[in-house]
Amino acid sequence: EGGTYGLMGTRYDYLEEFQIANKVLGTVISTPRPGVAIGDVGARALSVMGDDMPSVEAMPGVTVERILDEHIVLRTDGTTPLEVGDKFILLPWYQDLLVDRWDHYIAVRNGVVEQVLDIPGRGCTQ
Repeated sequence: EGGTYGLMGTRYDYLEEFQIANKVLGTVISTPRPGVAIGDVGARALSVMGDDMPSVEAMPGVTVERILDEHIVLRTDGTTPLEVGDKFILLPWYQDLLVDRWDHYIAVRNGVVEQVLDIPGRGCTQ
């Protein structure tokens, strides 16, 4: 495992002493109809366990409707409209399955990159 309490996930949001450190950045690539947006992040970039979906950070009214292999379907109630090119941040529900999916982790504090960490155990086979 990647270190549950080091990275966290929304499944542990009841633990007030911790904050979620593992986030995934995505981009809206399509808006096929009102209230629906498609993002460039899918199951191969996230850990998906059953029906538990990631949350979308700081975008009121935006939820994850479905995750496909290479894409994510976002639903918006209109509170936060989504356009092609918009960035969004996903808060994984469960993070332990994510660590070896990336070559690097980028450590950001207050919007500034502080460190780039190599992940020597890289090797997702999906």
